[in-house]
Amino acid sequence: MKLFPDRKPEESKPPEYRHSFMFRRFFEDFKTYEYVDPDGKVHSKSVYAGRIYTPPFSPARYRLRKLLYFALWLAAGVLVYYAGSRALPVNMSPVTVALQIAEIVCMCWVLIGVCNYCLAPYQRTIGEQKTSAKALLTGTVWAMAALCAAAAESVVFLFIARSRVPLQLLCIGFYLVAAALLYALRTLEKRVAYEITFAAQEETAPPDDAEENAE
Repeated sequence: MKLFPDRKPEESKPPEYRHSFMFRRFFEDFKTYEYVDPDGKVHSKSVYAGRIYTPPFSPARYRLRKLLYFALWLAAGVLVYYAGSRALPVNMSPVTVALQIAEIVCMCWVLIGVCNYCLAPYQRTIGEQKTSAKALLTGTVWAMAALCAAAAESVVFLFIARSRVPLQLLCIGFYLVAAALLYALRTLEKRVAYEITFAAQEETAPPDDAEENAE
């Protein structure tokens, strides 16, 4: 005897996992389904159901852009290292040391973005886009700010301790050139108009076994 004869059974859906914050951060828009195979074993399958970012140029140009981004970062890093490692009074200042620590952190931030960009596939998920292109756009801003602050502090210190003026001016110029290189890197990436599409329906659908199991 049915207690609720007029109530229609709800449509069965395959169970979906609830992942941790870190998983959702790096695997955003991924859905994990659980299903049972004919032998009765429980399996899980993750499918991507979000946006796909494709650069508006050929894969060959995409590889060249990767090399260009790394070359720009490497050139900026060499200039920053040279300017910060000279035996100058300004480099002994506590303010300069603090700024140099900020420079190292920001340059590493940009490097992580460049490495993720170089390792990212031609068509990216939203997680890959955030850890590569968006990380570059954000990291370069902070790196440029740290380098400009270091150059400004060096100019102020130049009027306080007038020693080895030519070398100090050279280091100030290196800071500014490094900031200009990072600005060029950021401008190149900011001007890229990515083509946004969505994952194909057959790729985002749960496994057939999961639907059969749910029924």
